Amino acid sequence: MPHDGLTKDFAMSYRAPLTWGLILCVAMTTAALSTSMLAAANEGADGQSGERVVWGTIVTATDDSLTVQPKPPTRRVSRRGARRGAATAATTRPAAPKLEPPPAEQVIAIAKDQTEVAFAQVHRELPMADGTTLRAFIDPVPGTVGDLKPGLSVQVKVRDGVAAQVLIAWGERGTIVGVGPDSITYRPEPPPDGAKEDAPNERTVTVSPDTRARFEIIVAEGPTGGGGFSRTYEYKPAKLADLKAGDAVIVCAKDGAAAKVTVLSAE
Repeated sequence: MPHDGLTKDFAMSYRAPLTWGLILCVAMTTAALSTSMLAAANEGADGQSGERVVWGTIVTATDDSLTVQPKPPTRRVSRRGARRGAATAATTRPAAPKLEPPPAEQVIAIAKDQTEVAFAQVHRELPMADGTTLRAFIDPVPGTVGDLKPGLSVQVKVRDGVAAQVLIAWGERGTIVGVGPDSITYRPEPPPDGAKEDAPNERTVTVSPDTRARFEIIVAEGPTGGGGFSRTYEYKPAKLADLKAGDAVIVCAKDGAAAKVTVLSAE
């Protein structure tokens, strides 16, 4: 399929529309579905008809199919339930947590004339009351079926049993600890669920004139009417020479080479 929309530069602000409308709308338009359909999509529904979204980790990939291990939804506890749990724990011995089996792996067909593949950053995650999560992606970069490798996190839009769109989530947060003539070394942030034993303390990726560097600028922020908080960003081009130790960054790399480095604003 053509990828003309993917090859264009995106606007420097999240407020501007993206040239590949499907990227930002993948998660947001899903909000129109019923809660039960969202849960089925994220937890791995078995139905092959219609459209669904699967978020998970690639297990195996071939030219014709993709096997994904869906990530289980994060169950949210209400404030009332949390208070009740705290009161119960103070007077009784807490029960052992119930271990639920992981969702079943899903095998999704790939069709060369129907499946689009791209690398994209997760811009925002919106947790839902039922534990499912809606994700909005930005800055897509065209990919190929050959980029689908075991261990990668992906969001797959499945239409009538075939992968219509596969978004490979990239962009690792960290802090630069060293800058070389053709590489940078950074220390990744620990994952939300705690540091993994096999996670490296530092990563080194190569940089080249093809590496896109930019500064993130906060242009507006403040409370929203619903009691939340919003922040609007813009991006300004940077040079590789602007990168320095101590910078908080998001590094988008493929096969050990940095495609994009974003220097984050101090919040």
